[in-house]
Amino acid sequence: MRNFLLAIYVYMSTKQKKMKVKDKINLLNKELEQFDQSSIKLRYDFIFMLGTTLNATAILPKTIIINSAWIKKIIFDYDNPIMHDAFLMTINHEMTHKEKNHHSLLFKFKRICYSLYNFKNDRKFFNWVDEVHADFGGINKAFDGNRNKAISIMEYKLISKKTDEDTKSHPSWKKRITYVSNYDFNEKLIDKIANDCNCMNEKLISLMKNYYGNIILK
Repeated sequence: MRNFLLAIYVYMSTKQKKMKVKDKINLLNKELEQFDQSSIKLRYDFIFMLGTTLNATAILPKTIIINSAWIKKIIFDYDNPIMHDAFLMTINHEMTHKEKNHHSLLFKFKRICYSLYNFKNDRKFFNWVDEVHADFGGINKAFDGNRNKAISIMEYKLISKKTDEDTKSHPSWKKRITYVSNYDFNEKLIDKIANDCNCMNEKLISLMKNYYGNIILK
């Protein structure tokens, strides 16, 4: 049933691309083949993850969900090598999220932060460090830590966004590009993120520094 619904979605949303639906589905499947040996299952979701911004999530156990914007991007931009690099970096970003025991980290975070008055900034800092760590981890896995290649791919993804603003869960893409351009993932960058989030919780900052290892780009 899911494959049938995917075929309908592809037909309705990519009519401008003059190809048979079967051939379009083959392009989507081919993009996932490079991850066949992974213990993580990848699947497209065009029902709950609609939108125009390229996105994926690792929220489900052993699964990475790829949104509808990626379905269109893969079909329409298949001949562009940087699209494939961007997809590879996206999946490795999500795989980096899967590596850490975030339940343990979140428990420690709650124990430190729930009684404090500035919980909002603390939570923002916690989320941003996790996302930026996944950026660096994805770059390291996908491109052996090639900083310049990563920057060009992040700029490619930035173009696809209608807006680019900080949120409580993610720094803006411009900030993420700045972090990758000017820092390695280490205590110095974590201090920078704490400053950008106006987080002054020294116990939490120390927890994050001790939890994550350094990632050095080339």
